[in-house]
Amino acid sequence: MNKIQTKKTLFPKINDQYQLHLKQLKKKKFRFKVRLILTVILPIFIFVVLIKAAKTFIRIKVRNLFTKPVHDSVSEKPGVPVPIQGAPVEKETLHPQRDSDAPK
Repeated sequence: MNKIQTKKTLFPKINDQYQLHLKQLKKKKFRFKVRLILTVILPIFIFVVLIKAAKTFIRIKVRNLFTKPVHDSVSEKPGVPVPIQGAPVEKETLHPQRDSDAPK
């Protein structure tokens, strides 16, 4: 079956051109968004993440540095216990006094 090709009227031609133009604009808009994301937003995001990672790395290194014990230049010798001289403590007892007995 052969279809007879008819010429399109003015309105369908304009509509087709308009749709084609809209499609091209959408493509351009999408490409612009992709370029913007790849050239501006992504590098800024990577930069912020690197700064946070470096900050955390430095914080960990400083924490490890200050939690390590300090090594003295003097060699550690086994300690000798110091003798303690113990003397018994005298017990002191307090007796209650009345207020009326207290000196004035």
